[in-house]
Amino acid sequence: AYALTVPISVWQPDDFVEASQQQSMMHWLYFGGLLALMLYNLLISVSLRDLRFLFYALYVGLFGMGMLAGNGFGRVLLWPQAQRFDAVSQSFFLSLSAMLSILLTRAFLNTPQLSRFANLGLVFFAASFGMIAMGYLASVWLSFSAQDLHTIMIATALPSALLIMGAGFLAMRQRQV
Repeated sequence: AYALTVPISVWQPDDFVEASQQQSMMHWLYFGGLLALMLYNLLISVSLRDLRFLFYALYVGLFGMGMLAGNGFGRVLLWPQAQRFDAVSQSFFLSLSAMLSILLTRAFLNTPQLSRFANLGLVFFAASFGMIAMGYLASVWLSFSAQDLHTIMIATALPSALLIMGAGFLAMRQRQV
């Protein structure tokens, strides 16, 4: 069992409304910045015909959707009638964003030319995160617990991050970046 610490604050009604509005404004500034970053990179991708910018734009969009789901805004604004999807939406979007970050790494570091091992590992982890995301989506309709998927996603995150860093160091050593 884990301990749960809940900080309790007592607010005057006017102070609470003001603090809530400020917090909400900060959230929307954050999401607006992510949207601007995504659109900017989409435009660059189209104008330069470069997949790396498309991967980055999609990564930013999916990561933003994960944050939107985690903050509860997705439930309120985008899928109010989909409680089962809401239960896995943050993990679904973050799995897809992890997949896109790995595809971006492969494209940016040119891992097929860099290292066969690193490239195969990155392909494996990208496919793993894609399958995890599809598992989350399947859990919405097939009524099974996504708890095992959470465990697999967490267990996949560390080795994939280490491989990304290793590929980056290898590219620096080979002076490709």
